[in-house]
Amino acid sequence: MNVSAAKNPASALAETAKKDNIPEKTSERREYWIKHLTHDPKNIASIEKSGFQKNTLDAEDEYRALKSITAFDFRDQLNKIDCPTLITSGIYDPVNPPAKGEILHKLIKNNQFSKFPSGHLLRLECAAQYKETVLDFLRK
Repeated sequence: MNVSAAKNPASALAETAKKDNIPEKTSERREYWIKHLTHDPKNIASIEKSGFQKNTLDAEDEYRALKSITAFDFRDQLNKIDCPTLITSGIYDPVNPPAKGEILHKLIKNNQFSKFPSGHLLRLECAAQYKETVLDFLRK
């Protein structure tokens, strides 16, 4: 589970964007996300180069996608997971901080919880460390 949460009453990033007057249905939102999901601003260029911000969704579809990942609560279902599970969190993630990962860690049996010195985009910000963590987990 990459920077996941068991309960999400609303999107933390959407709330931040709202406070900063970034309209919900706009292409500006993607650039805004990159800047706020990254712990170290020096990583922005490499994240943009990775193509992260390029997708085929228009602003309306992007808005619908955002809405689809808000307002859920799976805490009562997590005890049903019975396979080894890797849970990862970025220490500086404003969307799904480690506290949300800790909930998953407590509710899922047989898991490994790994934290990274990153924001939400830990697989891009800490690519080598993330890759090694995943590979070590899969080797077990």
